[in-house]
Amino acid sequence: KDLRGLRILTTDVTPLKYYKEAKSKINTNEYEILMTVRDKDGENVEFYVKEAAGSEGSVFEEFFLLAGGNDDDFVLISFVGKIDLNKITKLAKTIEEH
Repeated sequence: KDLRGLRILTTDVTPLKYYKEAKSKINTNEYEILMTVRDKDGENVEFYVKEAAGSEGSVFEEFFLLAGGNDDDFVLISFVGKIDLNKITKLAKTIEEH
């Protein structure tokens, strides 16, 4: 209910070019890397967050993932709104139990 938007950008046409361009445009003063996952095929999946003003570090105003780094595909998914990582963790645990 707290999400204001979802953006998805993907391509399989020159994906490495788009990945490098997206990486170069990330403002590291606003976004911080939450986690990075690399697979054996050379693809990187990076999770970035933008902390909400006045939050205690677990509430973010944007969360996005950037996937690419090889010649197969490029994906950028951005969630905008009030994102509470504690709630997401609880939801993930509930889903995992079922």
